[in-house]
Amino acid sequence: MVLTIILPLRAIYKLHDLITQHHIDCICKITLATGSMVGYAYMIEFFIAWYGANPYEGFTFINRAFGPYAWAYWIMISCNVISPQLFWFKRVRENPAFVFYSCYICKYWNVV
Repeated sequence: MVLTIILPLRAIYKLHDLITQHHIDCICKITLATGSMVGYAYMIEFFIAWYGANPYEGFTFINRAFGPYAWAYWIMISCNVISPQLFWFKRVRENPAFVFYSCYICKYWNVV
């Protein structure tokens, strides 16, 4: 959300001296860290559903991932876990257009 506000304001009002590339790089790294933490939490949730051997909990997890609302689950996974993993690469973090596009698309899909 921060990047979707900062990047257009930076371009429109020519705030390149105030909001530097270093700031954008740091925000991308924070996004990468939180995306990794969320991915770890999703993996732990799956592990607990499997390890607990509770058939209802296992069915709930499988139904969430492959049931009638699987499209929403996989959009959530791709926006919260997979998309931030692109920020491992410095070339991606240094491209404001790509950073804005990836953050805007994920913000839009998480709201829907």
